[in-house]
Amino acid sequence: MKKLGLAEEDESDFLIVKIELSKIPTKEFTVTRTPQNKFGFNFIITHYDLPSLFAGKLHAIFTRRRFIGSDNRITIKGRDYYDLIWFLKKNIVPYLPKLSTQLGKEITLHILETELDNKVDEISSNYLSDLESDLMTFISNHDVVIFFRKTFKEKYLKNKKYLSNTQS
Repeated sequence: MKKLGLAEEDESDFLIVKIELSKIPTKEFTVTRTPQNKFGFNFIITHYDLPSLFAGKLHAIFTRRRFIGSDNRITIKGRDYYDLIWFLKKNIVPYLPKLSTQLGKEITLHILETELDNKVDEISSNYLSDLESDLMTFISNHDVVIFFRKTFKEKYLKNKKYLSNTQS
């Protein structure tokens, strides 16, 4: 990794790949191909498109159950909600057939908006400190994380508007 210029001297020389598998596999997704020319190699990466990735992220938001501590306190992964805002800011419309299959029920944009509103209210009421502490491990500028925590619901409300304005 250091030889390729992908890691600094004080960083690991190992490439770590994280693979998350859903317990509910689906054939409902679309892929895209991205040509790359890196380090003297030409290759094509086949990967989910952004709407399919967003559907997967929404599935995680709605179904992920995470517990911490000796008392098994329920918590969240703050990065899920950071990613949510990123997708909304980019006006990515989730691939609803994938999300519907994974959730086991028909999801329209109207239903999605209602369920997201409820989830964001729950996070804003109960889990903002968990959102912050999870993000602190990924974002080195803690002021950015604190600002994100303080403005999370506002950012959601500002950026979710396209859900209502898009045809279901």
